[in-house]
Amino acid sequence: MIIKSKVAIAVGMAMMFGSPSLVLAAQSLVEPDTKEAATEQSANNNDEKVERISVTSSRLKGIDIEPTRPVSVIGSDYISQRGITNAQQAVLDIPGVSAGASPEIGGNTSANSQGVGQRSINLFGLGSQRTLTLVNGSRFVSSNSPIGGSAAGSQLDVNNIPLGLIDRIEVVKVGGAAVYGADAVAGVVNYILKKDYQGAEFSVDNRYIGGNLGDDTSLRGLVGGNFDGDRGNTAFAVEFNQMDNILAK
Repeated sequence: MIIKSKVAIAVGMAMMFGSPSLVLAAQSLVEPDTKEAATEQSANNNDEKVERISVTSSRLKGIDIEPTRPVSVIGSDYISQRGITNAQQAVLDIPGVSAGASPEIGGNTSANSQGVGQRSINLFGLGSQRTLTLVNGSRFVSSNSPIGGSAAGSQLDVNNIPLGLIDRIEVVKVGGAAVYGADAVAGVVNYILKKDYQGAEFSVDNRYIGGNLGDDTSLRGLVGGNFDGDRGNTAFAVEFNQMDNILAK
């Protein structure tokens, strides 16, 4: 409004006195103000522009804060505080998780079974052959006995997983068949082992069952350290586990 009033006054004075030179002078006087106003107006327009950045995908590694399905996690602290003696027992407190059936020895008819003493995971009672057990997110070599095993399938004997080397256990119930196949219909149990472990530890746990049912004893040792300028790491785990026989009556 100020610029327009100056222009109007200058033009009016020039027309009143009839001098073209005054009109040119007035134009030259107001021209810098007009340029400054135009510059300020363009700057304001630039400030009002808001750029929107839309990220459709990223290769940056993030943290899965909201997983697509519930995941039950058992940590190493829980294992040590509860006095757990084997990798199977660590997940049995989770609802819907049970121990895979071991061959029953009745009347000494199945004493020659190679599956006696094996431990497997069974979700929702669908059978250990429908529960996939992973180690560090990858399939592990099946140790199910071909003679007298717990059930037909490629289930894993978790006795092969040292309890002292477990960092955490992730259990996903149902929904694994779409990714892993029919052996994950009931769910997936993933044992995550410790990485870059340095130090040494030794532990002894004993679980008293009571009565004539016997005891469950576990002795474990773990030693690890870095080498080659911290570019490599090695760990050794030794474990002894013994459960007394439960006599049939």
